[in-house]
Amino acid sequence: MAIDSLNLVKLSDLAGTEDGKLKLAEEYKGIIENVGRRTISSLFKNQRLSGDPQAGTLVAKRFASAKSEEYGTARKARKGKPGRGFEVAVDIDIDKEIMEEYEEKDIRLGGIPGLLSERRTAITRAMVRELDENFFLVAVGKRKESDGTVGTVAGGTEVTVSGDTIKDRVTAVVMKLHTQKNEFVDGIEKEDIHVVLSPEAYEEMRDYIDTKGNANIKTDVAEFGRYHGAWIYSNVHQPEGVEIIAMCTGAIAEPVMADEYQAKQIELSNAYAIGMFFHYGCKVVMPDLIFFSKKPGAASASETGGESGGTTRAKSTKLS
Repeated sequence: MAIDSLNLVKLSDLAGTEDGKLKLAEEYKGIIENVGRRTISSLFKNQRLSGDPQAGTLVAKRFASAKSEEYGTARKARKGKPGRGFEVAVDIDIDKEIMEEYEEKDIRLGGIPGLLSERRTAITRAMVRELDENFFLVAVGKRKESDGTVGTVAGGTEVTVSGDTIKDRVTAVVMKLHTQKNEFVDGIEKEDIHVVLSPEAYEEMRDYIDTKGNANIKTDVAEFGRYHGAWIYSNVHQPEGVEIIAMCTGAIAEPVMADEYQAKQIELSNAYAIGMFFHYGCKVVMPDLIFFSKKPGAASASETGGESGGTTRAKSTKLS
């Protein structure tokens, strides 16, 4: 009887009792917070977006660098130089859902909030996989749509770097970004550079770090965080064949909206559906501040039309 009573109380939550709503809301909030903590992309994606997400589009603004003028220029012209820049529209156009069905007997002891709590990790991992996979696909000029198809989009620049060791290859890619100059940037500070490695490359890099007895890094921990000032990450969702991705903070925007799904009994059954819907967009804002390289020996875009220059060869991905 105790089990039946508990079950009845929990199921009454589905009818809309405040206690049930609060518990479900708490579980959903926990899932969203976990996703934010566990996605690599959330650490350096573009957060400076304006607009109403409910309208389906947000805008990222990018301004050109400031330039000094001879003293008296503004006074003579009676005005300052107008700010220069452009806007990048980021459509929230990828719609996804994670929906699971459970029989009443599966939720008899813990109820819907309890079951959702048990599935929190699995749902979190599914969202993390979705968001990080697409974020880094976009970095290399591809994007997965709602139906799972992968298309070509504006991405970063692929470079072919020389170097027999991962240390040399990482350094070469980082220096491409660190020394980048155009009307928008005059070099990128190392603290704003994020280097994402395939798990194999990360382990090779870590092995190198471990050989340095005086390195300012604790070699008994799993992560080493930074290398020569740049942030380093191991990415299990790295695009296939890509060894190194380096980008500046804010180079890609990926706004996300999540909708709670009020658990409901499935018609003409004793089963219940739990899960959530989420919608997001993913677009490069600063294509000039993203560089990536393939694994040594892998076919690269630069080998099919890129121009040679110094120790690296580069080719920008096609704009669309």
